[in-house]
Amino acid sequence: MNSDVSSASIPTARHALLYGIGEGREIFSKRSIVRFLGNECKHDINYKITDKVYGKNFPKTIGVFYHSEGNSFIQELAECLSDYLCDAGLNSKVLTEKTPEEETPELCIFCAPHEFFFLDGNEIWKRDEIIRKSIMFNTEQPQTLWFTRGILYILMSAGVMDLCYQNLKSFSDVGLPVFHFDPPVKIEACKLTDADRKHPLFRILPEGAKTGSSPFRPIVERDIDVSFFGNASRKREKFFSRSAAFFSNYQCFFYYRKADGPIPSSGMYDILSRLPRYVAENSKVALNIHRDDNCFFEWHRIVKQGMASGTIVVTEECFPHPLYKAGEHFLAETPRHMPNLVEWLIKTEDGQKEAARIQQNIFDVLQDEKIFNSKNIDLKNYISAVWSTVK
Repeated sequence: MNSDVSSASIPTARHALLYGIGEGREIFSKRSIVRFLGNECKHDINYKITDKVYGKNFPKTIGVFYHSEGNSFIQELAECLSDYLCDAGLNSKVLTEKTPEEETPELCIFCAPHEFFFLDGNEIWKRDEIIRKSIMFNTEQPQTLWFTRGILYILMSAGVMDLCYQNLKSFSDVGLPVFHFDPPVKIEACKLTDADRKHPLFRILPEGAKTGSSPFRPIVERDIDVSFFGNASRKREKFFSRSAAFFSNYQCFFYYRKADGPIPSSGMYDILSRLPRYVAENSKVALNIHRDDNCFFEWHRIVKQGMASGTIVVTEECFPHPLYKAGEHFLAETPRHMPNLVEWLIKTEDGQKEAARIQQNIFDVLQDEKIFNSKNIDLKNYISAVWSTVK
């Protein structure tokens, strides 16, 4: 892939880490990525309840870091992880690159290292004595340049968390302690600010959606038929242009645009850290269209924004998930036939019954106390295992 470095005096893998990534080179073969993930998807995976805490040593303080100038959904993931840690009985708080050095926690967890360590203002945290004792929370897919950038810091860390279950083996194969990020999500109504209610994106909502929302509202009573939030991509462009005539007959809310950089959780984009959840709570169906041909299970959109809002997520086929299953907690379909599925769910009696069944399954799994307690134990055991090696 990089034939010009074949005559280098050091091994190509070392060259990639020391120079290639920094030069913006493509170092991972997409063919190899597809083969690896395809093999991982062949395995049957089902979540197993844990009831025993094996760890005894825990850090006194944990800081979950995100970059204040990064994407807003990274902040949301950081807050979600910190809540997860607190629910597990650990002392955690959310921090940023602006946190004073004297407030450094015993254990640092850096969300989106491809973002945190490449935006400005991170100098005090980009030090070996911190990184080698920290956990990296990878949020990127391996076919992207951003994943490649994050690898530098992941390989120097004490452990790695990942949104994608199928990614874990690639990290464990190089000796890193791994953890699948899949916290139990609380079902609670999204709260908007007074400023949100004056925003143009709120003012165009159907009148029924402006008066309030609840994740527990029955599907048939929701005022928005179909919703979607996401950045533009060639694949999504093809889907929405081909389906435009169909969706014009429905009450839709599509926030779909081309972003030139991170969408921060401040300023004019502040509302985007809350509005997707609010809109989903008022939607019968929430779409998930992959940005490319890789079928990652987009936890943030499918679970955090979608299922936790009580909406029916209609998505392209995704990588298998240990807990959430297609046909039980969401529905999977090819983009070409998604309009047919949407029409069936919204306009037919059988479809409405299926939507009600899926919604009840969502409530059952997200409110299961055994799963909630088990996942907190999983996290506690992982933190203890990493902390023991750091100590």
